[in-house]
Amino acid sequence: MSSKCMGFSLGLFLLLLVGGGIGEVANAQAVSESHLSNNHPLIKQKHARMASVAELLRETSDRIDETRALIEKLRYDAEQLDRELQADNVSDVSYPQILMQLQVQRINLSIEKAGLDAKSERLLQLVGDPATDTPDEKALGKRAKLEELLELERAGLARADQLQKRGVLQSNDLIEARKRVIEIELKLLDLEGPQRPKSPESVWAAELLSKTALDRIEVNAKLATVEKLLGPLQTLRPKLSALEANKNELDSWRDEQAKLKDRQMELKNRLREMKNELNLSLEGSGN
Repeated sequence: MSSKCMGFSLGLFLLLLVGGGIGEVANAQAVSESHLSNNHPLIKQKHARMASVAELLRETSDRIDETRALIEKLRYDAEQLDRELQADNVSDVSYPQILMQLQVQRINLSIEKAGLDAKSERLLQLVGDPATDTPDEKALGKRAKLEELLELERAGLARADQLQKRGVLQSNDLIEARKRVIEIELKLLDLEGPQRPKSPESVWAAELLSKTALDRIEVNAKLATVEKLLGPLQTLRPKLSALEANKNELDSWRDEQAKLKDRQMELKNRLREMKNELNLSLEGSGN
């Protein structure tokens, strides 16, 4: 068989190999083999190996297209989650920092509140020493009424605290309720020992108690605000988790796509080498 005829069949085979799939490769192989003698089994084997590599190349290219579509979908989902978080004035980068700062503030304010509560309790003891003289009936009646009123105000304060934590009540209303409790407590202190002069220590304790009461109001208001800010942030955790999982999956598919592209290039180079080998074999058969 002439080299010209075998060169023609090789060219037709490679043209269909590059432009089509495995069906075209099989057709090209049939055309080429029709121009070859039956005494060329090695060339037939080369055709078969080229067809196998071409099929692998096609499958790899299809897989690259699939990963490209999947990566675009994951990127779109990530952008959607980012926009939702930005609407709440946070991002996947700032969220951990904001959450940590608020949690640290809550801990510090809780510690400060515990200290002020203990200080206030001790000052109440210093201010509230009973007088040596026995109170009269009028003073006792007034004290009973104030104690009853104090219990009611404390119950109202507890309810206001619960409502404020659920976001139903403003922090200013909670502060006002606390002020009413303190005012009654101070009135009760005025009834203690009314028939003897107050000692310098009790006067100092009473003045410091008033300042401590204001500090307690301030700390409680700050703590309530921190709790209010932490509430919505806690609800964002699922979105942050979804975004993190999305980005991890996106990185994984990008790595997979890079490996597939390397494989695609490797197969193309292998086909090119096999083409050269087949060309040399056909030229050798023509000679």
